[in-house]
Formats: sequence, C-alpha cells, structure tokens
Amino acid sequence: MAVRAIAGSFTREEREAGWPVAMQPEQLAAMQRPFLSGDVQGKRLTQALRDALQAACQGQAIACETDVRRVMVRPAVDHVPPRTSMFGRVENWPEAYTRDGCAYAYTTPAKYEYFTFYRVTAAAFAAWLSAHGMEPSPHIAAWFKTQGVGAASATAAPGVALAAEDAGKTIEDVVKRRRRPKSDAKSTPGLPWLEWEVEACAEWLRQGNGGLTHLAGMLGISHQALSLKLRAGGFDSKGQKLPAPPQRADAFGGMASSLKTGTTGR
Repeated sequence: MAVRAIAGSFTREEREAGWPVAMQPEQLAAMQRPFLSGDVQGKRLTQALRDALQAACQGQAIACETDVRRVMVRPAVDHVPPRTSMFGRVENWPEAYTRDGCAYAYTTPAKYEYFTFYRVTAAAFAAWLSAHGMEPSPHIAAWFKTQGVGAASATAAPGVALAAEDAGKTIEDVVKRRRRPKSDAKSTPGLPWLEWEVEACAEWLRQGNGGLTHLAGMLGISHQALSLKLRAGGFDSKGQKLPAPPQRADAFGGMASSLKTGTTGR
C-alpha cells in the first residue's frame, strides 16, 4: 500500500517519536503524494515534488530550518596483502605486515563531506501548498491538525510568496538562467528550479506561444523532465492548474500508528 512509501522516508526513531514539528522535503513529498508499489509514474511525481521542495528550500522560496551536517560517505578500509587478506587485522597492526622496512598493509581513512539538510514546519508547508493551489493529502492534513495548522496559518506563514523582484520575471529570464555558458559553474544539471521559473513556464504555455516540446528545447531539457517540473508545481502540460488529487482515505488510514510503529499497510 501507499503507506509503505511514507514509512520508508522516516527512520525507526522518527516513527517511534510520533508526529514531528518539521519534516524534510523527501518526507513531505512522500506524505503529500504517496504511491503504490509498482506505480512508476506515481514514484516519478513524488520525486518531482521532492525536487521542487528541495529547490524551494535552496532558493529561500519557503520558510525552512537549515542544518549542515558532516556525513561519512566512505568508511575506513583496511588493505592487506592478497594472500593474507582473509585474516584481516592481526595484533600489532600494521607493523605485522612490514617487511624490511616496507609496509604492506595500510588503512584508507574514512571520507566525510558536509551536506545541508532542510526541515519545513507545518505552517510553512501549508502556505506553500496554498500558494500553488494544492490541497493537502489526508496524511498531511492529519499532520497539520496535530500542529494546530489550518487555513488561517496557510496565509500567515512567511517565506513562501515569490519575491517582488521575481514576480515579474518572464520565460526569457528562465532561458537565460537555464542556458548559462558551459564555463559557468552554475550551468550544472543540478541547478535547482525556483518557483518563479515554473510559474513563468506555465504562463508561457497558457499564452499559446508554443507547446511543451518547443519550450523544453528552449530550456535545454527533455519534455518529460519539463512535464515533471510543471506537475510538481501544480500545472499540467498546457500551463493550467491541476485539479486537487482525489482523496483516498482508505490508503491513508492510521497515519499516527504508521509513523509510530512503521506499519506498511500491506
């Protein structure tokens, strides 16, 4: 069932702790758009929403908490001569593998990198959903209720409206940002999409200037990728607002127990 996609986004400790005060983008995406096992398109839409939320956090288009952590990306590894590797470490490591002053064993130290993690409160996410014309899923609505968030909070939360300097930007600004010179470090494929870019693309399509494939060519991406970006922002391939997704209470029942016990709802 769809609850499995949600439970997999939370650690065991997080599930046992119950409803959190704030969630990470991938957790919000799983809660807002859970997908059934084998639903490839549903999984892609959830990932697109996750990317849109991540970009919104990076672009300060949504109020969020920032946490920079030092994370181990590769553990320390012992290297020993091939014929003795089955025995691993021995006493007096690594001198035991030293012959005539030459060390035949050594340890590659663990590698660490710094990553930025974002956490979004219920009030901030309610405002973001409202700004994009999206209704909260039953899971998200249940979370909002535990945090005392309602329709009033959706308009009061800071950091979700487009900045004044972004409100008037057009498709030309999007193309300029997306098609930077290759020598520019910001032209990497991971350049996050900002809310005003999605809004400008949707407006361009609504005006009948061209189709999705033509716009994708202008931006230097595939039309499938552009379609996912639009859907994550709440628009269809013609730039029109998407209707609220159907609410399937049966697939979302028992959210509190799901988070606390890790029930997958098989």
